[in-house]
Amino acid sequence: MSKISAMPISNLNTRDEHQNNLGHFATIVKLALADNNINHDEQIALDRMAKSLQVSKDEYVAVLNNPEAYPIIPPATQGERLERLYNLTRMVYADHEILGVEVSLLKKVAVDLGFPAAHAAKITEKAIYLIINNYDLEGFMGKVNAMTF
Repeated sequence: MSKISAMPISNLNTRDEHQNNLGHFATIVKLALADNNINHDEQIALDRMAKSLQVSKDEYVAVLNNPEAYPIIPPATQGERLERLYNLTRMVYADHEILGVEVSLLKKVAVDLGFPAAHAAKITEKAIYLIINNYDLEGFMGKVNAMTF
C-alpha cells in the first residue's frame, strides 16, 4: 500500500483564498489599464491593494504583465461581492477621472462578480456616485444593499 500525504484543509482554504485575491487584483489591474496607462494615483492604489490582498512582488509583476491570465472568481457572499465592487470602483476613480471604457468594464465585472446583469448599469452608477462622494466601505455596502430591483 502506498502512503498518501494529505494537505491540511486549512492550507487548501488559504490557497483558494489567495487565488481569489490574485483574481481580484488582476481585475483591479485591468481597470487601471483600461485607458492603457497606469498613472501615479493608480499606482499608489495598486500598491495599497496588492499589500492588502497579500500579493507578492513576483505575483504583482506577473499580474501587471498579463492580468487576463487570472480569472475572476465570484465571491460566495453578498458582503464579499460588495467589498470587491467597492475596491474596483475606487480604482476606477483613483485618478479622479472616470472614462467610459472604465465604466463599461466595471459593468461587466459587476456581472462577473454575481450582480444581476439586468441591473449592472444601475449598480455601477450608484457605486461610482458613492465613491465620488467619499463613502467608506460600510456606508457603500449599506447604500448598495438598499437598492431595490
